Amino acid sequence: LFSDSNLGVEVVEFIRGQGKGGSLYRKREAVRSRIILEAQASFEAQHRHALWVMVFWRNGECPSRSEQKLLSLEIHRLIASRVSEEIDSWEIDYSQLDTPLLETHLAGMNVRRLKTLRNEPWKWPDTGFIGKNIDALQALLTDKNVKVLEYRKACAKIWLLIVASTGRVSSMLHPEDRLANARFRTLFDRVFVYDAFKETVEELQIVR
Repeated sequence: LFSDSNLGVEVVEFIRGQGKGGSLYRKREAVRSRIILEAQASFEAQHRHALWVMVFWRNGECPSRSEQKLLSLEIHRLIASRVSEEIDSWEIDYSQLDTPLLETHLAGMNVRRLKTLRNEPWKWPDTGFIGKNIDALQALLTDKNVKVLEYRKACAKIWLLIVASTGRVSSMLHPEDRLANARFRTLFDRVFVYDAFKETVEELQIVR
């Protein structure tokens, strides 16, 4: 709240598919990151080798709660099974995934030894775009409208700042979906979109 100007600003992260139950996209991202983090932690607790690891997921399915810990252990096992070999890098392709659980969720892994002793976070490719901006932004605005009447009890002017492209696909803006000519329905007085990746701010055109 900016009491001097009677202005209130809400800041919200742009997450595709966000609803009362949360975003399925963001849930899948969080689960995959946790599985790989736990696999790395268990590996490093038993081995002193510093590795760069890229894990490739097979599809958009999110592992169930009962599968997540097992996947971490299986990823650890596969990588550890070859770490003693005198090679600088190796690939674990789909044909080498030796359990139904791995075959269901993974497409393969790439592993490379690091010359430094410092470990780096194991990764998974997080690229691509999963939807258009205009519909997703309008859904967010519609969801936020219920708060505006409450905000007006304290402020005469209410703005919304939407922060996008914060590091995950679920928050990225589609580069070909232009916002300049779009019109959005909202009760907010002004709406801005901050693209954290491009470091740009764009004001949306609104109608009531």
